[in-house]
Amino acid sequence: MTRWMCTVACMLLMPVVARAERVMVLPLRSEVALDATVRAEAQDALAYALNAERFEVAMDVASEPCPDAACVAVRLGEAGAQHAVELVLWRAPEGAISGVSVSILERTGERFSEGAQVASDGGLRDAVIRATHGAAERQRRGPGPWLEVQGSPDGAAITIDGQAAGALPRRVKVSGGLHRVVVSSGGYEPLEQTITVPRNPDALKLLEVELRVARDAGDRGSPTIESSPWNYAIAGVAVAAGVVLGIGPIRSAAQDGECGRKRSGVCTGVVTFDGGEGAQLAGAGLLVAGGVAFAIWSPITVHADDNGARLIASGHF
Repeated sequence: MTRWMCTVACMLLMPVVARAERVMVLPLRSEVALDATVRAEAQDALAYALNAERFEVAMDVASEPCPDAACVAVRLGEAGAQHAVELVLWRAPEGAISGVSVSILERTGERFSEGAQVASDGGLRDAVIRATHGAAERQRRGPGPWLEVQGSPDGAAITIDGQAAGALPRRVKVSGGLHRVVVSSGGYEPLEQTITVPRNPDALKLLEVELRVARDAGDRGSPTIESSPWNYAIAGVAVAAGVVLGIGPIRSAAQDGECGRKRSGVCTGVVTFDGGEGAQLAGAGLLVAGGVAFAIWSPITVHADDNGARLIASGHF
């Protein structure tokens, strides 16, 4: 009994290995003559990339290129493969290899292609791997074209040409041409945009959106607090009153001043204030200093929220 239970448990825990799709590699095509080293590097890179994408190569290289989809279908039947793969090398004006293109062909005639540029320092292998990965991604998506909407906030409703198309983020199969996309969510301003989707069956159009928080939704619960203009009005009046109050004592004291001593023919005055003038001058100084401090401190603020605006004077003791 224990052995039977162990056997069942082992079977349940045994990992399930997905069956790899078999591919047939078509002859390498290039716009320039390739030496044996470059050709071997490109073919090895393609074999590595196909293995990384979980493809099983049914035939390393077909004997001759296929001119049309009917030929590809026949070859696939002979090789017992589901897909055919074709690698094309492109050249720059000076003759060096500048880019690659990898295509995955179906028996139905559908083609999923991806290109990649070759780095100037000889990154042919990396370009083949990137192009193979892109073509495999397109093939796994299936025939399109496709529209992928990304951005924030997650879960925002997507409408395409007036029809509900799911929530953000979302990839939707659409037809090629113009489409009106609307993305909306509660508390955010809706976004409406007209886009053009390529008519290629393997095309993927990416649309990134960023909804802005609606003004009324953003203000709710977060009152606006601003310094009131009354702070500067009161401070200005205090400073002006202090200046006017201080002019009288200073003027009379200057007129009544005596010459203390002379230096180079210039008399240095000695100014004296009586008790009333001193008190008046001190009050003027307090008004000026208080007005400046009131303007900097600004204790009067305006609080505005959904319920209205309030003028509040605050102080700390």
